[in-house]
Amino acid sequence: MTAEPYRSFNAHLRERFGCRVDRVAVDGGFTCPNLDGTKGVGGCRFCDVAGSLAPYGQPGLPVAEQVALGIQRLSRRAKRQKFIVYFQSFTATYAPPERLRALCKEALKADERIVGLAVGARPDCLGEPILEALEAFHRQTYLWIDVGLETTNDQTLERINRQAATADFIESMRRVKARALRVCAHVIFGLPGDSPADMLGSIDLVNGLGLDGVKIHNLYIDSRSPFGLQWKRGQLQLMDREAYIDLVCRALARLRPDVLVHRLTGEAPRRWHLAPDWARNKQELLGAIRAELARRGAFQGCEWKGSEGAQ
Repeated sequence: MTAEPYRSFNAHLRERFGCRVDRVAVDGGFTCPNLDGTKGVGGCRFCDVAGSLAPYGQPGLPVAEQVALGIQRLSRRAKRQKFIVYFQSFTATYAPPERLRALCKEALKADERIVGLAVGARPDCLGEPILEALEAFHRQTYLWIDVGLETTNDQTLERINRQAATADFIESMRRVKARALRVCAHVIFGLPGDSPADMLGSIDLVNGLGLDGVKIHNLYIDSRSPFGLQWKRGQLQLMDREAYIDLVCRALARLRPDVLVHRLTGEAPRRWHLAPDWARNKQELLGAIRAELARRGAFQGCEWKGSEGAQ
């Protein structure tokens, strides 16, 4: 066992690039097939009106200007650092390949400190022409595809208006990994109707599909999301802090040892965060997760069985 109880993505970036690396979130002007009527309307119930863009994002500005403004803000944190441009809002792969290529090229040229790209995607928006375009950037820079899995429970996916099934995720991930592209799966713990077995099943699927990274976060309520109204009406019950910490520790214990952990917490921007209150302090929550891992003598992969979750 190493000194760290799990493979932190931030630590990995420091090792790879020799300094702090921050992600600069930008809006590429994309939409989503779950908004424009292609698959559905209204979007996923957890998604806010900005498509989960970071609060400092500046939709409408050219990507190069958004990058410059983001770097100006983030560079106050450290003197020596590099950056990954993250096309975060909505579905960046829901666009003609030539448009995505042009935006990625613009992002890479925006600043000499840019060392990579991250592209937000839905599993049903990863057709071969898009994958061909992403593979070209994979060959020239450090590229991640961030794909929403959310849960493996199809009934939950229907309940939250996801308009995509687990089978869609599995099929798209097989094609993505056939090109050896890096993938980070997004998983939400605490979705209404999900059991602990469902949540841990998402980790098993990440293991079995050979994915490279995972983002786990608690369900939080953004006042601008459809869930915001449900929560205000008392129609939504959230997981408590202790249950979340327990599930994260169990998830890490069964997660493949080589998977990079991109995040373990989630919260809306401060002015729009409704609940849970315990998610507001990210560092305190991460500290509590580490303390519980230490108390259990657990660490990433300590319960991984090698073939569990294989598809």
